[in-house]
Amino acid sequence: MKRTLFQRILPTLIALLFLSACSIKTVYNNLDWVLEGMVDDYVELTETQETDVEQHVAFIMKWHRETQLTLYVEDLKQIKEFTRQGLDGASTEIIFSTLLKRWEGLKGQLAPNMADVLLTLSQTQIKEFFVRLEEKNKERVEEYAETSDEEKNVKSGETLISNFEDWVGTLNTEQEQILKSWPQRFKSVHKDHMVFRKKWQAALRRVLEEDSTKEVKREKLLAMILSPEKYQTDEHKLKLDYNTKQIKEMVLTFDQSVTSEQKAHLTKEFDYYITNFEELIAEAEK
Repeated sequence: MKRTLFQRILPTLIALLFLSACSIKTVYNNLDWVLEGMVDDYVELTETQETDVEQHVAFIMKWHRETQLTLYVEDLKQIKEFTRQGLDGASTEIIFSTLLKRWEGLKGQLAPNMADVLLTLSQTQIKEFFVRLEEKNKERVEEYAETSDEEKNVKSGETLISNFEDWVGTLNTEQEQILKSWPQRFKSVHKDHMVFRKKWQAALRRVLEEDSTKEVKREKLLAMILSPEKYQTDEHKLKLDYNTKQIKEMVLTFDQSVTSEQKAHLTKEFDYYITNFEELIAEAEK
């Protein structure tokens, strides 16, 4: 359970399904043991609990295959057409809104299953879980402190270049400069996020340890998982909104520099993902 159980799984799903350089089908068909392994990373489960987790993961994967993959194909075809025509403010907003919608859909499906898993933890397991969470919190703080702001910006710029090259191929000097210059525009949310993490984790522990019925605890857990932003400060939310606007502006600025050869490369990438998702859909229908 890195971070919290749901906070690790959701980003991992998005990354694996949309950003992985590996074979999508290979990754997707092995997501069950990846997700199960995340739980084992933070809590030593009993055999009964391991069986329960396997059943929850199987249920989620079945739902995802049967309901989400078709949506991904439709989304990718729409985004492919947007990029072919050239992005503008309206199409960029649609893309970001679509990604958020898929994120919320995943979260809504995962939340009940994760709440049920958390409610099976014994008091000993709960203590173990939060000890490991605190260890990870300290690691994140130490890792962040090890590099200067300039070093962080350089690394972020390099990461952006690598990610964009995955989609459009080799970048020219102008494009690299665009991406290298952007990280310094973002507002740091590290301290805000650490405050949020600790506040959310403390609330989670109170729920798991309180003397109330399973039904009451489950209701509280669902609220926490579905609306974690309630534990963010107003300043944190403003920074996140600002950074999101900066990302949209970066995408629009970069899009203006994309060459015809890069657009052709991008089209092939979209077709690759679309084909793989369609093959996964066909496999599920057999």
